[in-house]
Amino acid sequence: MRATTVSNTGVLELELEHTTCLVGECLLQGGDSNRAAASTAPVKVLSTNNLLASRFSSEPMIDMNGDPDDLVQALVWNGNRNIYCGFDILWRLDHLSSVPSEPVDFGFDQWQNRWSAQVSSDAE
Repeated sequence: MRATTVSNTGVLELELEHTTCLVGECLLQGGDSNRAAASTAPVKVLSTNNLLASRFSSEPMIDMNGDPDDLVQALVWNGNRNIYCGFDILWRLDHLSSVPSEPVDFGFDQWQNRWSAQVSSDAE
């Protein structure tokens, strides 16, 4: 596993290759856990040949807090030949606002559709 920050763009790059992760909480968490206004730095993940597992199915693999429209743009996931085990929710987008609202959750099917659509649009 390797993580670097690209200083000229401010993007955090995380590379996972042949890694086994058993997490008790989230694999990645972005934004402010105190639910205060926060900006999430862009994150680019390259994930190949990994086993990503959770001890608790109630915890998402990736949990991000902020404006869901901004958060969808803040994460780029390039994954190939990965196994996801024990995660009911792969990606959770929590709203940061004074009005409580339900988070936007991506289960496995929504996760695959999101990144399949991204690959298709990038190829055009």
